[in-house]
Amino acid sequence: MATTNIIIDFPERMTSKSRWSRLKSWVLETALSIGCCGEESVRDYECYRTGEQVRECVRAEMRAHLGYGERDTCVGGAIDLVLDQTGYDLASGTRARMDVIRQANEGKTRTMAEWDAYFKRIGVDPLSGGRSSVTDGRAKIVPRFAAACVVHLRAKLGALSNSEANILLVQRKYLEVCRKHGVRDVDTVLHQGFVMNAMFTESVLDDIAASRRRLPAWIRFLEEVPKVGSVPQEIC
Repeated sequence: MATTNIIIDFPERMTSKSRWSRLKSWVLETALSIGCCGEESVRDYECYRTGEQVRECVRAEMRAHLGYGERDTCVGGAIDLVLDQTGYDLASGTRARMDVIRQANEGKTRTMAEWDAYFKRIGVDPLSGGRSSVTDGRAKIVPRFAAACVVHLRAKLGALSNSEANILLVQRKYLEVCRKHGVRDVDTVLHQGFVMNAMFTESVLDDIAASRRRLPAWIRFLEEVPKVGSVPQEIC
């Protein structure tokens, strides 16, 4: 029996806009540019556009091959990676451990100036091992953290339908995950909406497996796509 040993990457399914949709977008942009919608509407639209940007970033981060690092979950790994790369600490004192920093930099050589810049970027005082602030004091939206939470919760709970009971379940589990990882209160609340939305609306990891269901009837007929019979609708 032949053995197939390949790794298949998967594309992101992008929805194309119709001419009518593009026309409506043009009307909206024109109305906003000439200021005929009112300041409140403009501010709401700016929030909406920022939210759409976050959703797009979360979708991209969900495709990343998230690792655990020195942690037990991909959520902890994401917290550590965000701190290393940006200096933004999602959790209280999660990376004051100099042993973890040493492991991450094993074999690396830097000049004294480069080491100083590195420790300043990750917000660690190498002499005391304590935290020092490297942000402007404002909370930030971190799509990588939200994506890690979604992937972790999906791995634990599976795919859930959008029902009141499941929403309460996911919300409770999300808060448990944040408490377990010592996530700051403000970051827990700030990312909760994005995690909840992605849990019930984001399909980037399911698009390929569920592609049979989206095919038009005439393509299914010509391709002779087998029917699922008594198998539940979620399976195709």
